[in-house]
Amino acid sequence: MTRRRIPPRFSACRDRCLLANVLTPTVGQKRADDIAAQLLEDFDLPRIAKEDGALLGHLCLEPKAIAALTAAFELSTRLMDVRFVAAKVDLKDAESVASFLAQGFRVHEQEAFGALFFDLGSQLIAAEELFRGAGSACSVDVRVLMRRALLLSATSLILWHSHPSGTTEPSLHDIELSKRVARAGEQLEVRLIDHLIVAPDGSFTSMRRKRCW
Repeated sequence: MTRRRIPPRFSACRDRCLLANVLTPTVGQKRADDIAAQLLEDFDLPRIAKEDGALLGHLCLEPKAIAALTAAFELSTRLMDVRFVAAKVDLKDAESVASFLAQGFRVHEQEAFGALFFDLGSQLIAAEELFRGAGSACSVDVRVLMRRALLLSATSLILWHSHPSGTTEPSLHDIELSKRVARAGEQLEVRLIDHLIVAPDGSFTSMRRKRCW
């Protein structure tokens, strides 16, 4: 019996085809093809997804093209987050959390800070990026963090922040911040489980394991 060939689905298109389809409504088919080819000459699709608008701007892309790409990748990230939460992803240890973060969040040139919020049954409620730095540092408002935990009815949380420099050694500021969040959590009955420092290459440090607070 001759097997009937099934046409490739849209999701199986080459990266260039996908990028061009995202860009065509804003810059037209020809320019979209050119941009997709230009990007993929130097980067693969996961690397492009990790770049922010400022870096894409250095490649002389039009603002509307940058906006389209940024929106597409951000939407993809949020949908991934929803899918993981809906599937009640099992985050038993620091390794599984680090893997989850690598799939769900981009590591920017600027330092980013976020949290994973859990309910009383230790199920993930939400995973969010909450603060973004203007450079190599990120200012975190503990009051905003804890308010978000209360709004979500979270009873525990895991903090994370990125070190774009590649080192995952906690700084004195990182340690002090963890202590402040732990103290605030004790008052509000929101337990701090861990605080992970993640790097672009996927390496990480668990501050809980290092007994930083």
